[in-house]
Amino acid sequence: YLAFQPQCKAQLRARPDVAQGELVRVTDWRLLTPADYDRTCFHFEVDVRGTAMEHAVNGSQGKALSVYATNDAERVMQFMKEMNLDPDQVVSVEELAPPSEDGTVVLTTVHKLFIQYLDIFGKPTREFLKKLFPYA
Repeated sequence: YLAFQPQCKAQLRARPDVAQGELVRVTDWRLLTPADYDRTCFHFEVDVRGTAMEHAVNGSQGKALSVYATNDAERVMQFMKEMNLDPDQVVSVEELAPPSEDGTVVLTTVHKLFIQYLDIFGKPTREFLKKLFPYA
């Protein structure tokens, strides 16, 4: 596939579902809720100096910042080993990251899917548990 990149018009992106994503350094992080609370709420601060968003968020009101957390790579590798999953297998993630143009396909590896897209180690939400109830 990537051997014919010009013919396939392949584009490599860190997150195909995030057009303007950038990595920023976290400078402060504090948990605001008790550890046993059913929701996680925390305060964090990031350093946006030297990024494209530096002037967009400086002093402005009403701006939104999306946070895309990742799973621990070692735990993901252990999980994939236990589940007998090939981390290098290429899969389509169009349900999670719809293609930006018609006729295109969004592909990633199983490893990246479990690191960046799926929250496999977090607490299940109430909504998730409600959806499971009919199968209990």
